Amino acid sequence: MSEHYNREESEWMKQATRSRRLNYADMSKHPPDRKASADFHRPAYPNYTVEDALKKWGVDTRKGVDADGAETGRK
Repeated sequence: MSEHYNREESEWMKQATRSRRLNYADMSKHPPDRKASADFHRPAYPNYTVEDALKKWGVDTRKGVDADGAETGRK
């Protein structure tokens, strides 16, 4: 029984590999469009500062905040 299962699995893997190779060969005939290429080559993790993130979340950064969230610079 296990030999039969391994043979079927092996045949399935060979067929999947063949199919994947044919798909990649077909993709090489049609290069991606410019927008897809530009999107692929953009930085994966853009550099944002903490201030940028706070502005995005709607925090007013002009007053300044400390680690406890209390205002600083005012008496």
